[in-house]
Amino acid sequence: MKRVAIVAFSSNTSLCGAFNANVIKMLLQTVGEYRTLGQDNILIFPIGKKVDEAVKRMGFQPQETSPTLSDKPTYQEAADLAHRLMGMFVSGEIDRVEIIYHHFKSMGTQILLRETYLPIDLTRIIDEEEQNKEQMNEEQKDKGEAERREVANDYIIEPNAEELIANQRHEQQLYYKYKDFYGYVFYIGKKI
Repeated sequence: MKRVAIVAFSSNTSLCGAFNANVIKMLLQTVGEYRTLGQDNILIFPIGKKVDEAVKRMGFQPQETSPTLSDKPTYQEAADLAHRLMGMFVSGEIDRVEIIYHHFKSMGTQILLRETYLPIDLTRIIDEEEQNKEQMNEEQKDKGEAERREVANDYIIEPNAEELIANQRHEQQLYYKYKDFYGYVFYIGKKI
């Protein structure tokens, strides 16, 4: 490996306590692992003022990113950064891209993650698909279903599909329960 890019996400304010400190701490740890490449071969793409300031204090020249990407991100800005990183990877300018970010679990819990964005680890995906197939085969045997196929999604649905369907059924039941007493508009207004 000759050159690595690290994308680190933080907030723009210091009112986040350990949120920013943990990102910076993991960034320092990651940079430490790649120190043998030399400082010029570690490209850091900071998203957020706090991590940008930390990168400068570490003596690195932060790579330019959109200033609004941390406050009010748009799909286009995120796609532009992803395309830029993919272009650098495909051209051989960088050999690896790692991302450091907090995964939102709930209002009180965010999980700090460090993931390899490029190169894509297909062995992990194949292992997950094999586990899914084994699990589906066991479920088919247990339920006695003939043939059931499931599409492996490359995205997260929150709430999960079962909860979404249950909520829709509940909404439908409420509508039928109240349709004789209220008009549909009043039912919707009552929800709001």
